[in-house]
Amino acid sequence: MALCKLEVEKFDGHNDFRMWQKKMKAVLVQHRCSKALVEELNNGKDKKESSTDQESQEMNELAYSLLILNLADNVLR
Repeated sequence: MALCKLEVEKFDGHNDFRMWQKKMKAVLVQHRCSKALVEELNNGKDKKESSTDQESQEMNELAYSLLILNLADNVLR
């Protein structure tokens, strides 16, 4: 499987948030960590498809870092 680089414009508060949100969801899917969003929404209540604690922690950290790296500095402040 070939890797492709996906460029998403950093969200700076002036661009379209909904469009950025959709693109970031695609990035999370590409990195196989979109499940972190579902687990966060369910607060871990849905255990039938849940990962191990370590896998879940690693996935959450990757998702968090991808989101943070795609926010402009003024938004992070």
